[in-house]
Order: sequence, then C-alpha cells, then structure tokens
Amino acid sequence: MKILLITRYFPPLEGIATLRMRAFAERWADCGHKVTVLTTSKAVEGDYAYPGIEVHPVSYFDPITFIGGEQPSSGSGNSYLKRLYRTRLNERMPHRTDFWTSQAKKALARFDGFDLIVSSYGPYTPHLVALEAKRRFNCAWVADFRDLWCENHTYRGIWPFTLLEKRLEKKVCSQADIITTVSEGLKRRLQKSYPTARIDVVPNGFNPSVFPRAVEKPSRPFHFLYTGTVFEKGHDIAAFLEGVERSGGSFHVEFIGTVSSKFTQSSRVSYSGRIPYAEALSEQMKADALVLLDYRLEGYEGLLSGKVYEYLYTGKPILAVGVKAESELGMLLTKSGGAVLCGYSPDEICKGLEKVMRGEIPPQNRDEVLRFSRASQADAIISLAANCSQRAMSDS
Repeated sequence: MKILLITRYFPPLEGIATLRMRAFAERWADCGHKVTVLTTSKAVEGDYAYPGIEVHPVSYFDPITFIGGEQPSSGSGNSYLKRLYRTRLNERMPHRTDFWTSQAKKALARFDGFDLIVSSYGPYTPHLVALEAKRRFNCAWVADFRDLWCENHTYRGIWPFTLLEKRLEKKVCSQADIITTVSEGLKRRLQKSYPTARIDVVPNGFNPSVFPRAVEKPSRPFHFLYTGTVFEKGHDIAAFLEGVERSGGSFHVEFIGTVSSKFTQSSRVSYSGRIPYAEALSEQMKADALVLLDYRLEGYEGLLSGKVYEYLYTGKPILAVGVKAESELGMLLTKSGGAVLCGYSPDEICKGLEKVMRGEIPPQNRDEVLRFSRASQADAIISLAANCSQRAMSDS
C-alpha cells in the first residue's frame, strides 16, 4: 500500500505529537508499505532517515521564525502577542503554517498517486492539504484528531477566524472517509457535531524503542516525578502543592516541563524546566513513582494524553490526582493496574502520596498495558482503511 502521511509534527521536531506520527510511519514501513511524509520544513537541526519512508519537507514563510520567536511560549510571557499565541492561537487560525498550505498543495504534483491518505491535527493545515490530496488522488482518507480543533480545550481561537474554522472543520469531517481521535470522550464531542461521520478511537500509546534499556537509580529520598505541562486552568496545582506539604515521610516531588504561574518551589518540590524528550523518559525510569494530574475543566472529559501510556509502560507506581474511578481515564488506570487514584483536595492528595510510599498499589496488568503500543495503533489505522475500501468496492 502507498500511504501519504500529512503532518507538521515529524522528526527532527520533537514532542508528543511527533511520536504518534513517527510511530505510525515507521510501523507502516516495517510492514512493507511505501510511506511518503509531506511535512513542513523545520527550523531545528537534525536528520531523519528510515527504510521505506520518504520525507518531503516543504519550505514556506514562517512568521514566527521571521520575528525571532521560534518558541513563542518561552521567556517572561509579558508580551501581548506571546500571550495571545500561547492561549488562543497555538493550534488555531491564523497559524504559523498557513503559508505552508498552498506550497504543500503544489507539492502534491510530485506524486503519482496513493492508496491511503492520513492527515493529523494539530494544527489544522495538514487537513486542508489532505482535502486537496483527496480530490487529486481519489483514495481513502483518514483524518486524525489528536486534539479537537474548534472545541480545543486549550486554544480557543479568536473571532472572526473561529467562524471560518468551523466551516473548514465541517468540510474536513464531511469529506474524510474516517475520522480518528484518541479517546471515547473526544469521539463523543466530535460525533455530536458531526452525527453522520464515521469516527473511530485510535488511542495514544507508547513506543518501547524510545525508552532507555537500563538506568541507574540515584540514592535519594522517595522521588515522585511529573513530566509535561501544568496548565493554568485545567490543573489545580495549588491544591497538589498543599497536599505535598501536609504529607509525612521523607520524599521529594520534581516537575519537568512547563509549569503554570501558580507553581511554587519548596524544600519538597522542585522544578527542573524543559529537557529533551529522551532525557525525560530516562528520568521517568529513575523515579520511584510518577504523578498524573487530571484535567479539571467541565465538558472536556476524555483527554487521554500520550503521557498516560508512557507512564504505564515504565511500570512505575502512578499517583493519579483528581481522577475519578468511573471516568475514562480512571477505568483505563484501574484495568491496567499500578495506580492509586485520589481526589483533588489537599487531604486526599496527602493520603494518596502516603499510600504510594507505603507500597499500597494494585499490581499492574502488563498484558493490558502492552495493548497500547504505538505499533498496535498504526495497525488499527490500516485495518480501518482496508475495511473502508472494501465497503466502497461493495457499494460500487
């Protein structure tokens, strides 16, 4: 099968979004499919090569790079433009890759044809290129939504662009043969907006090959670790920090990634900033336990990030703060085992921390965890596309 993957996030660009697309492409190539990746040119250095994968980076004018803000969320954050980008526009319209869309559509002329198109949000621009690819190549198209577009829980967009975005999202969801997203919660939200669309869940997962084979654990007090972003609105970091201070015993909590302005360090809590992804995985393996903060925003249940599955793969105990047993995340952690669920009140957090340190943790169901390998998700995409093609043939 000849597969066209259209995505912004692809090596050498790092990040959780890149992992999903990279794992899909490599799995498909390993299975004998010919994979072509149409992506943006990258401002970061690095080379990527993999047998069976052709990468076509398309150059474009990037206004963010032009003004010297390759990482718009870095720095003090006092700039109005930086705040606007960080809170409203990071994956919304207007986007830094808007000028890429027209160039990528022109680049489609390089190719003879494909059996399958897979495009990935965010941002939305790969889906817009896929609309043209669908018209040109007349083959099956899977539109993948790692996050929601117009109902994005983090980036709300700005008027009047939100009106245009809704029209474009409707066009994408009506013309794609299959829509995929990462959880049942996000599927329900999409299905409510597009009741006639074919929507399937292809969850996030982990790639065993990117984890370190062995790490040497340092000699230190019991070490809890949180990796990733702490969101200003969605995460109640103040309650967590209060729970930490109330807890007994000798332990330390480290945050690696990006934290909210409400974060405060103490003798028990430290912040180590952002580090390369491979180093973050190594730190996860060195930790005694991992901290997971559920996203607290009404109406946005079902946000299952790739971090959840990475945490599970490490086999480390997980303190799942704010996770309800009946939620989609709670059911996943309960079925997989190895996690202590607690509420978001300081007292509940205190009890959860102490329970983990005492080793009162349900055993992990390793067979259940291994179901969430990235390879399994890549195979699911191919299976969905094959079924779609068979139905199309039977209907013709």
